[in-house]
Amino acid sequence: MTARHVVLGIFAKPAAAVAAVRELRDRGFGDLETFSPVPVEELLAELPRKPPVRHFTLWGGLAGLATGLLLTSLTSLIYNLVVGGKPPIAIVPYLIVSFELTILLGGLCTLAGLLIGARLPRRKEPRLWDPRLSEDRYGVSVNCNPEALDLLSRILAEHGAEDVRRA
Repeated sequence: MTARHVVLGIFAKPAAAVAAVRELRDRGFGDLETFSPVPVEELLAELPRKPPVRHFTLWGGLAGLATGLLLTSLTSLIYNLVVGGKPPIAIVPYLIVSFELTILLGGLCTLAGLLIGARLPRRKEPRLWDPRLSEDRYGVSVNCNPEALDLLSRILAEHGAEDVRRA
């Protein structure tokens, strides 16, 4: 198994970081990570990975709806109390419980999706980190094989990286 290395380029302008990410993605480097003090839409759009939060919300909501309907229906069948000739399973009043469980499980799954999508909590710090990335600089980090270190360093420097670090 070949050891993985990391190259980090630090940029002053977000446009330079976006251009570097485009070229790296076009050349087939898929294991990219960006660091930014503020959200930059162009930078997020260039990343190959889209956040899965919306799928977590959808499946959590559907699971809540199914759980609510199943819970109320089975409860009324087990503890059958017919009042006034009404059917044992009445969907309309059960929708209230189903709605509440839809919102509850949808919200909890959204939180879980957010934590998973943001890879939180991080058990370890990134191998390369610079405090300027939290203040006013933009970073592009690439995991690569040892053979690609020089190529990556050159690409990042060509796009205007102020500092290129390796680990």
